[in-house]
Amino acid sequence: MLDKWQKKEKPVFTGITRGVGGFGFGSGGGGGPSLVPISASGGTEIPSGGFNFHVFITSGAFTVESGNDTIEVLVVGGGGAGGRQHGGGGGAASVVHATSQSVVAGPYPYTVTVGDGGNHPWPGGSDVPGGNGQPGAQSVFGAAPEPLHMIALGGGGGAGYQDAGVTGGSGGGSSHNTTNRAATAPPTSPSGQATTATGGKSYQNPGAGHPQNNGAGGGGAGAPGNAGGPAAPETGSGGGPGGDGQAFPGFPGPVLGPAIPSPLRSAFTSAVGPTGLFAGGGGGAGHQPGGGAGGAGGPGGGGAGGSFNSPEPSSGTGTNGVEYTGAGGGGGGANDVGAASGGYGLVIVKYAI
Repeated sequence: MLDKWQKKEKPVFTGITRGVGGFGFGSGGGGGPSLVPISASGGTEIPSGGFNFHVFITSGAFTVESGNDTIEVLVVGGGGAGGRQHGGGGGAASVVHATSQSVVAGPYPYTVTVGDGGNHPWPGGSDVPGGNGQPGAQSVFGAAPEPLHMIALGGGGGAGYQDAGVTGGSGGGSSHNTTNRAATAPPTSPSGQATTATGGKSYQNPGAGHPQNNGAGGGGAGAPGNAGGPAAPETGSGGGPGGDGQAFPGFPGPVLGPAIPSPLRSAFTSAVGPTGLFAGGGGGAGHQPGGGAGGAGGPGGGGAGGSFNSPEPSSGTGTNGVEYTGAGGGGGGANDVGAASGGYGLVIVKYAI
């Protein structure tokens, strides 16, 4: 995984009073004083279309320095890694989205934690015996005693040979020779687990089960993973595609791109696109002797699964999930061919200028 850079932000302030509405920590609505546009700092600040976006690709803090207004927050966990040896795709992270969260200046900054993607292999060889992918780490906005507290779980790891996938934000896919075992995702917005923001919603889905001989796709924030194709000796089938990511049109890739380091910016902008698509699941690896193709990564940054071609050394590796999308990595094609890592997460705060 590449080191992440972060641009120093510059506070923005306008003294214009706009609208009338309530304010209170962690909730919107209700009667109260006039809203005053806020001046804030933290992350990489990008003004666009009448809004400020504070994009965090590393951990830090969001500080409201003056004013009182509402913010919109998108929290994306780290994606899960794919499994090895005809493995399942890594599950995408949970994505938590909350609008109209009222904030005022002080008395503390909102802490921000950005989750890393899961690696493959796990450090220290802890991916044995089956070679499951490592789950991603959670991303967090706020912490006690801050009333606005949002948690996006990391994606589950894809299954290694004959194992079930690992539960996470979205579940990892199952592997070759695994009978109908799919990793699950937690229910939407479990209390105290995905988000405690008023009106916030968490997006995640399970990875696919696997009655076939090819790796299954990991779940995406927008849709479950897909099962692999038929078992040998049939041909022309392969690993299951990863589940689709979830679109958040208010967070388009071209606007957010300047916050991403230049070696990774193009892939991020393309994966997220104009519709704000995040957290696609990783594709399952192929197994078919003679030419089992890997499953495609789910739209929203999911990595493709590796192919399987005899002899095994010619098999393909999985593709990493796109960094800062929370996407899952693809499964590995054969015994000694690498599965892929999940993508970093990120946290974005948006408010009207």
